[in-house]
Amino acid sequence: MYRTTDRAGKAIAVTGTMLAPRTSQHGPRPIIAFAPGTQGLADRCAPSRRLAEGTEYEALPLKKLLDQGYALVVTDYQGIGTPGAHTYPPERPN
Repeated sequence: MYRTTDRAGKAIAVTGTMLAPRTSQHGPRPIIAFAPGTQGLADRCAPSRRLAEGTEYEALPLKKLLDQGYALVVTDYQGIGTPGAHTYPPERPN
């Protein structure tokens, strides 16, 4: 869980996952911030939960980056995995 701000500048908590290769590295390790496509608005749709369950559809590209020695941080987005609503606007009738 980390602290960030919402679109109005208010401090909020957001969850995510940090992944690191098992290989040792001398010197700084490159880090990639990865924002997967959303898969739903429920907490069970959080990328960190999908990764833990083995159902994250973008897991293969993440594994390839890990295999290349990159560390990764993957966000769950605001309101997915933490209290509050996701930032998608509500549906409006036509």
